[in-house]
Amino acid sequence: AIHGMMIEITEHKRAERLLKALNQTAQAVDGTFAPNEIFAVVAEELRKLGVLCAIFLTDETHSRLSPQYLSFEPGAIEAVERLVGVKWSNFSFPIAKVDLYRKVVWERKTVFLDDIEAPLWQLLPRFTKHFAGQILRILKMTKAIAAPFIVEDKVIGALYVQSNNLVEEDTPLVTAFAHQV
Repeated sequence: AIHGMMIEITEHKRAERLLKALNQTAQAVDGTFAPNEIFAVVAEELRKLGVLCAIFLTDETHSRLSPQYLSFEPGAIEAVERLVGVKWSNFSFPIAKVDLYRKVVWERKTVFLDDIEAPLWQLLPRFTKHFAGQILRILKMTKAIAAPFIVEDKVIGALYVQSNNLVEEDTPLVTAFAHQV
């Protein structure tokens, strides 16, 4: 019973910290309008919670996603770029090829992942798919939640957050976070 109470208290504190980060983000977003400044604030608030993120936006045709902001360690990002042979700022992928992003962008669903190798494998170019496991280790990727960015009732991209201690119960808070952004 004590263990159950401890877990409940821990979950309550996590939710409280996420809500605090949500409020900080809301205040920061109120004061700035440049997307990259907003993304930097979002990433910083999430980093304080021990959560890394990637922010993706869709193209005009709503068929491709490209990363706009990554909060992973710069050295890790560079290692992945060398491995794959593509700079992240030049990378994009078809939404149709990645089940995760079809659900997030086209079906407007927030998705919890405890296996993130499958979506990574799907989005990598054919000649680099065999690097998926190595990329997961370099970026220290374990569990993740992906949520849609919705502006004026249109999905314009996705917020991808990852941390070792994410749980499925964090999904509504990440959804709220994405909506706030």
